[in-house]
Amino acid sequence: SLLSPAYHRGHVPLVNSHLDDGTRICDLGSKDFERSKSRSLFEEQQENMRLAYVAVTRAQLRCYIIWAHIKEHRDRPSSLQSPLGHLLFPQTNKAFEEQKRELEKRGGGQYCDYRLIQNRLIETPYQAAVKQTAIALVSRKPTGRSLATCRTRTSFSGLAMLSHKDNRDQLPGAFDESPQPAAMVSDSGAVPPTFSSGKLPGGVRFGNIVHDALEQLPFAELGTGTFDQERLATISRRHNLLVESESLAQLLRTSVTTNLAQDSADAFALADLDPNRLVKEMAFTLHLQKSSTTAINELLADEPAVSSLSARSIEGYLTGYIDLVCEANGKYFVIDYKTNNLGDTPASYDGPSLQWAMRSHNYGLQYWLYTLVVNRYLQRWLPEYRYRDHFGGVYYLFVRGMQTQRPGKSVFFNKPDEKLLQRLDKCFGSL
Repeated sequence: SLLSPAYHRGHVPLVNSHLDDGTRICDLGSKDFERSKSRSLFEEQQENMRLAYVAVTRAQLRCYIIWAHIKEHRDRPSSLQSPLGHLLFPQTNKAFEEQKRELEKRGGGQYCDYRLIQNRLIETPYQAAVKQTAIALVSRKPTGRSLATCRTRTSFSGLAMLSHKDNRDQLPGAFDESPQPAAMVSDSGAVPPTFSSGKLPGGVRFGNIVHDALEQLPFAELGTGTFDQERLATISRRHNLLVESESLAQLLRTSVTTNLAQDSADAFALADLDPNRLVKEMAFTLHLQKSSTTAINELLADEPAVSSLSARSIEGYLTGYIDLVCEANGKYFVIDYKTNNLGDTPASYDGPSLQWAMRSHNYGLQYWLYTLVVNRYLQRWLPEYRYRDHFGGVYYLFVRGMQTQRPGKSVFFNKPDEKLLQRLDKCFGSL
């Protein structure tokens, strides 16, 4: 078709085109809309001409071109206005008989042929002759080979969905905010304003907004409030969720300025990190040799934050993104942000509650995998690296409950055991 995609979305005119200097524009109904529309039509016509040329010149052995005379009707252009029409009959408006003579003339060359397909009524439907055979179909003996491939790609979410049935209802995604059981929520204490459910929404989209903000905006600027507020508003619009800007900015400020550990000697906040000594959204691909979830369950059976997986063979590649890998106080850390709503009281984000959240979503398995990935990476690129000396541990920040005046509040920390990590490494296939 010569026409571009719909120029009107509802009642709003919309057209995309380019200026003379190559700048792409989107015209939503300016005084130059008709000119923009004409330019867009011309650009699409040129692109369709290029595609038509490629289609008829790239065949290696033979190319069939079918031409039909289609008259213009209402918003439907005629076939003469199509790219093929412009190639075959440039700047002409020939009638059907003239088109046939022109095509027959072009098809009379040494390497080209022309055939007219007549419009005739087929009275008897064509039926292909089926050759009868007396050979009976029998099943072959199994070969023992598997259709499974070692190139299968999975992710933590894919593994987490294998958690046993008692956890599956709580594992639909990485940012889910399932409510905490009433038995584990204390009704004492005031509601901290930094995670009041009345101001901050729940759900996956809000989690994505927080993750994108922490990824795209500098920690130091979030901590001092000097970041571009419009960028934060743009992130919210991108996820189609209206968030009260002051409450969201306060949540982000608290998240980056709160010390992650109670021990002042090793404590650090995200805003204190050197921007040159951290990687946000670190992508990874981990090769998995042939193994099983049963082996993982046996290795991590005593880990309180890990839920066992249902039996399944695994092989291929595990891919994903780590929210933050950073260096602080001479050690390397894995940090993950969680927006789970565990309740509206301070006690909702204490140790037992965090332990429940980690296990119910199998975040424990997640940080073991992340630790394995980062440990392999550091072993490969830092000759002097030793896990016991240089790996600091894993922090999971449940950002709704963090409080600047209480270091380590609403933060889950662990440093996986080195010997157990080595066994898990061998289970997946060591370097």
